[in-house]
Amino acid sequence: MHTADEMSGITANATAPLPSVEELSIELVDRRKRLIGLVIVLAVAFTSSVVTSVLRVGGIHFDYPDALIGYRYFNTLVHELIALTLLAYVVWQNRQNLATLGAVFRATDVVYGVLLWILADCCYRLAFPTILSLCELLGWHKIPPYYPSAKLGLKLITYCFVVVNPVFEEIIVRAFLISETLALTGSAAIAILFSVLLQTSYHLYQGVPYALAVGVVFLIFSVYYARTHRIWPVIIAHFIMDLYFHVRAH
Repeated sequence: MHTADEMSGITANATAPLPSVEELSIELVDRRKRLIGLVIVLAVAFTSSVVTSVLRVGGIHFDYPDALIGYRYFNTLVHELIALTLLAYVVWQNRQNLATLGAVFRATDVVYGVLLWILADCCYRLAFPTILSLCELLGWHKIPPYYPSAKLGLKLITYCFVVVNPVFEEIIVRAFLISETLALTGSAAIAILFSVLLQTSYHLYQGVPYALAVGVVFLIFSVYYARTHRIWPVIIAHFIMDLYFHVRAH
């Protein structure tokens, strides 16, 4: 049996005006605009990286000479800054802001970022031996590991890359991709899957076992962001990961 209050609520819902055709059309246009904006940003940001990575797995290499490695990463930095500028425009067109992407900084983000890096690093170290053994069993280990940024040395371009790259990757492939996919599909699982698959795909140049192992890190980052909607701890964890790699390499 329904109480009087429940019956009143049911009646109010039943008599509430339905969305007009114009309102539904506006919502459809907004969803289409957001989807187009998402596709454009991802295409500009990652198409070349994905294609180059996949071709390298297939045995086709486009490697810069060591003498030009600094020039390569200067071009990479310019590309990343252009992609971030495009993202800012698309976010503005969508009537969004930094808060929408969870990109408002808090002091506690540093602590959570360090803890997130420790967790991700431990999971990588635990998962890598199993992934490597599986790849060897399947014959996916034949592409040797390749880390061109390790050839940079500890120069100004290295530190610029270590600072900009985590912001570029995490803001676009984590915050923007997950937020927009969640808004368009309503599924956090699909959003996390898309984010992890895309980020892993353009790391295949490192070698399949290493890309799959770092995919575990990307999964942890994606789940954390999807649950907290805070991107700065992820950026900080990624920054520590990249900085630690370059310092250890030299």
